[in-house]
This record gives sequence, C-alpha cells and structure tokens, in this order.
Amino acid sequence: MARGNLKNIERHNLKNLTAEQRREMAIKAGRASAESRKKKKNIKELFRTIGDLPVTEPKILIQLEKLGIPKDEQTWEMAVAASALVKAIKTDNPKLLEFVLELLDREEN
Repeated sequence: MARGNLKNIERHNLKNLTAEQRREMAIKAGRASAESRKKKKNIKELFRTIGDLPVTEPKILIQLEKLGIPKDEQTWEMAVAASALVKAIKTDNPKLLEFVLELLDREEN
C-alpha cells in the first residue's frame, strides 16, 4: 500500500507523470526503503554485539560494583540500563522512567 498522500503528489507535481514514471519512482523508493531497513537492522545487531561485551572502563566498573552488579553481568548493556535507571530516579524524568520500564518489559502502574 502506498504511504504517500495527496499533498506529496501535488507538492512534487507527480500528477503529470506517466504510469511508467510513477512505477519507476515507486521501485526506487522501495529499494531505498529496503536499504534503510537493512542499515537499521545492522546498527541494531552492532549494538547488541557491543552490549554483550564486558565493560573495561574502570570508572564505569566502579559504578556498576557500587550498584551491586556481579562481575559476570558487567556488560555494556547492563551499564546503559543501570545508568538510565539511576538517572531516571535522580532526575524524576517521566520519559526516562518510561524508557527504563520498557527496558524492564514492565508496564507503568
């Protein structure tokens, strides 16, 4: 199903295109969309890979130890989650708290 709307068609003067021209443009748009999805997927995979790596920064390790996180769980993913949780609590930021709850896969009550 097309995602465009009438304003886009009018703004870009697409009404005057032939069916073949519109088809070619749709093919290009579809390819660009697929490439964009592929890049997002690759970035997500990269972050998952990095997230699974153990933390090596001494300053961050100290913070994780202070929070009581066991050494075998001191990954970058844990560091990000712990940081977000601490900041959400300290700043009373509802958006950040919502993000943390989403990470925890829980609903806000």
